[in-house]
Amino acid sequence: MPLDVHPLDAIVFVFITTLTLVYTIYLCRKHRENELVDYLLFGRKLTLPLFVTTLVTTWYGDVFGITQIAFKKGIYAVMVYGVGFYLAAVVFMCFFVVKARGMSAFSIPDIIEKTYGKIAAKIVSVMVMVRVLPVSYTIGIGLLLKQLFGWDMDVAMLSGLLFCIGYIGVRGFSGIVYSDAIQFVLMFVSVIMVVVFSFIEYGGFGYLSENLDPSYFSIHGGENLSELLVWFFIAVIATFMSPVFYQRCFAAKSTQVAKYGIFISIICWMFFDFCTITGSMYAKAMTSEAAPHEAYFNYAMNMLPIGFRGVFLSGIAATILSTLDSFLFICSATLVYDLLGPKYTLNYVFKIGALVLIGGVTFFLASHFIDSIDKFYIMMKGYFGVTLAIPLMLTILFGRIANEVQFLSVIVLTILGMLVNDFILDMPVVRSFYVGSMVSLVGFFIFYVINLYCARHKIIGRMAK
Repeated sequence: MPLDVHPLDAIVFVFITTLTLVYTIYLCRKHRENELVDYLLFGRKLTLPLFVTTLVTTWYGDVFGITQIAFKKGIYAVMVYGVGFYLAAVVFMCFFVVKARGMSAFSIPDIIEKTYGKIAAKIVSVMVMVRVLPVSYTIGIGLLLKQLFGWDMDVAMLSGLLFCIGYIGVRGFSGIVYSDAIQFVLMFVSVIMVVVFSFIEYGGFGYLSENLDPSYFSIHGGENLSELLVWFFIAVIATFMSPVFYQRCFAAKSTQVAKYGIFISIICWMFFDFCTITGSMYAKAMTSEAAPHEAYFNYAMNMLPIGFRGVFLSGIAATILSTLDSFLFICSATLVYDLLGPKYTLNYVFKIGALVLIGGVTFFLASHFIDSIDKFYIMMKGYFGVTLAIPLMLTILFGRIANEVQFLSVIVLTILGMLVNDFILDMPVVRSFYVGSMVSLVGFFIFYVINLYCARHKIIGRMAK
């Protein structure tokens, strides 16, 4: 059922969205993309402000995830969607940025090819594409547009996809960078408005403490340590296997820009989390019986004045679109650059064709999984995240630790281990994170010891070549 949106709010939303698209295309015209590095990595000239805006916006697409948990459990949401990601980003900044940039790579599969070979890189390319397909974000923007305009869900999802393809197809990564700069402002303005107007209307901490259960102010939310560790582990895997992080670091103008950019981004994420969690707690205090997944959104739309609601809608759309467009681009670039080959990457037909193909696959999966998005999310993040994250982390930190056959063997064994855990042993899905990680770590350790032993004793001297 569509929202009862005031015409002024609808006009504000359409105006801001159109302005974002037009201004992005205008800025992209100044950015030449005659070389691969220009199209894929902004010519490796990403400045600090642009680095921060594109990393912050892209990494924060699941705004309704944190608001739903905050509505149900208060500040515990920061443990689920915050602390783990903050710490993982700090570790990435301190130990991975320099080494990753030193590889002079264009993508994650490029790192694998330089280290293990072409076959391994092709297989990893397929896994990266499958993992980062923006299915959940396509559903998210579809639900927003459906509620706003009353469109059919398929029409709403297609509209969101086509909007992103419109400015990505013009100038590639530069289109994402410039649109993210605008979306960054919209994101923060929208969540700040909710907090400010709530404070003015109802009061501050005193109002929340009087109208919420004390558990809403508990950092552990009544959960045990094992549950918190699961969420922390998910955050680590999501960060170290994220093509978004690597792409931004490769594109940064310098190593210092990448490091300072990640640090500033963490501060921005903390502030954004504060705003969304606080807004969700106000929503709980006012509408305790509302459905958790839509409580924050409905609360803001009812509480904000006319006109400001349009800005809020633009901010929510920007939060989703800024991740949707980046994942679409990474998938299409992986298809053309890593799978087909660099010579096809700058070909206009292949660029647009890849975007349309990835968009079509994403739309098909979004339609199929629309009623089981949580299961789809866990499956993708678990199987492809763990399978690739551990090898990638070890490779960046220690270099080549196995040969190509051994590398692929560990990949296969990791997937098999998780499949056995989930479908034969019939254990909870989240535990497959632990199983996959253990299989991967043990597998690479065994091959490393074997290769080291053979090298020292000159046994099968070509084994590690």
